[in-house]
Amino acid sequence: DGSTKHGKEQSVPATAKTCQNVKTINLVTAADLSAKQSYLCKTNSSGLAALASSAGQDVTGVIYDNGGTSGRVIPVANGGSVMVIYGGTVTAGDKLTTDANGKAVTAAGSRVDSTVSSATDPLIGPFIFGEALVSGVAGDIGVVAFDKQGAAPTTVSA
Repeated sequence: DGSTKHGKEQSVPATAKTCQNVKTINLVTAADLSAKQSYLCKTNSSGLAALASSAGQDVTGVIYDNGGTSGRVIPVANGGSVMVIYGGTVTAGDKLTTDANGKAVTAAGSRVDSTVSSATDPLIGPFIFGEALVSGVAGDIGVVAFDKQGAAPTTVSA
């Protein structure tokens, strides 16, 4: 019927139909995440699961089931091979980060470290949460090796 445990009626590559060695943690949702299965989430300052909402931010994991209404306990995948929705064109082997909508995108570029607040603010790369195991385009659900690697290294421009 075209559906999988993690898929909706979106394009799911044949190689992307299995999650392996998935490690999960349980978190309480900060908002309604019922339509956000396979999206990236963060832990907010109250310790609740919230949709990742800033491009390149550090993420906690992937919403592993159909999310839920605010206050519901949900499993969040934070290790292993997991299914994640892509927010752009991704090639197998790409290091991945989040976009501003909780979708996985290829990690590229850098952002200004505004905590320094000076004209010579250092540049830091986006936080990498894993590596694409299959290629896909925006809206596809692909398999990702979830392995947080921290901020991508970059150089300060003169």
